[in-house]
Amino acid sequence: MKRKLKRTFFGLTATLLIQSFFIGSLWAKAWQPFEFSGRYEKYKYEAKINNRLLYHTFLVEPKDETFEVSYIFKLTGVKGEDLEYGFSGQPFSGIETLKPILGAIFQKQEFQVGEKLIIPGIGSLACTGVETLAGLEGKVFVVSLVGSNAKTEFVIKENLGLPLRLTIINAEGGRELETKLIEYETR
Repeated sequence: MKRKLKRTFFGLTATLLIQSFFIGSLWAKAWQPFEFSGRYEKYKYEAKINNRLLYHTFLVEPKDETFEVSYIFKLTGVKGEDLEYGFSGQPFSGIETLKPILGAIFQKQEFQVGEKLIIPGIGSLACTGVETLAGLEGKVFVVSLVGSNAKTEFVIKENLGLPLRLTIINAEGGRELETKLIEYETR
């Protein structure tokens, strides 16, 4: 327990250091999770979980100075006994927890392919390439935690509020979850 508390403390300290260290490289179009454009946006995702296909659609519509967000979940070909498995929640709920850290890093640092950021006591964030999904190009990032072979990959485009792809890879190298954008529309 004491070791976990120490790691958490180091993680918070690292976050504050990262925020102050990268002030000089601020870029205008920083990626921020859940920060939408202010116009109608439709994101449609295909998710693979345990060899099952799920579809998630997010509709984001501006209404005066607020947004109206609709979330549509589609699960097809499911047996009655497996129905409860399908209601596992929206695929980006984990990003909400990481939003302060990710927002601070991406607001202060423009990553080029091949760059890696070591976060003491937590792990690393590396920009490993570029990928195109649904006609949109984004940078591929890999988050690795200290003491674990598990990784999270996500592809982001700086002016979109949601990732183009999110993949969770377990310690054995298998994909636990892969959610990828298959359709994007804005007007």
